[in-house]
Amino acid sequence: NSDCHWRDQYDLSLAIYNGNCEMANLKGEYQRVKELTECVEKQARTFHDKITSQVTYLSTMVSTNSMGKGVEVGNRLLIELNQKPMPKIGKSKRPLIAELVKTKALIKNKSNEFIMTRLPIMRDPEKLAAMQIMN
Repeated sequence: NSDCHWRDQYDLSLAIYNGNCEMANLKGEYQRVKELTECVEKQARTFHDKITSQVTYLSTMVSTNSMGKGVEVGNRLLIELNQKPMPKIGKSKRPLIAELVKTKALIKNKSNEFIMTRLPIMRDPEKLAAMQIMN
């Protein structure tokens, strides 16, 4: 059975597939990225084990000007993480601008040093995964 390495060496197989996925993306082999991501999706034991390949797959969508599909996939992943999906950006950019204004208001009068050193380090795995997806 060609998938027995997933059973016998799961962590190593996951690392190799994620690394190959990233390498294929860097080489512009977007179909290969999709194939590797689908394999990881099928074999992953947890949702978090799928994140690295999914983020790489999202990167290919940016590279191939498939932003609509990228937002759709990203939102599906965010919902699985119980996070708020990204606002839809159509002809109106108002929702995005509204979020930027809210964020600016939250950090107004705070120095970069304060933001980088005094705010708590994000440790919640769900939030960290969401940040990877939105990046």
